[in-house]
Amino acid sequence: MSDEAAFWGCGVEAVRRNSVLVQHAVRRDGRTAWCGASVRPVMIFDWHLPFDPTYSVSCEECTQQWERAFKRAQKTA
Repeated sequence: MSDEAAFWGCGVEAVRRNSVLVQHAVRRDGRTAWCGASVRPVMIFDWHLPFDPTYSVSCEECTQQWERAFKRAQKTA
C-alpha cells in the first residue's frame, strides 16, 4: 500500500445521507476529507480506524482519490 493511501483513516460526516453514515478518507490529524467534506475521524482510544474503499458506504470521490494514490504507488514500487 502506498504511503499516501495508507495515511488516510476513516471519518464520518455529522449529517447522514439517506439514513446512512458515509465513510470518508481523512488525514489522521485532520477534519477535512479527501473530497473536501468536513468530517469527524473515527477513533477508538488512540487508534484511527483505516479508510476502506471497498465498503458500500464509502464516499465515491474519496475512493477514487485513494485508488489513484494506490495505483501511483504501485507504478513507483
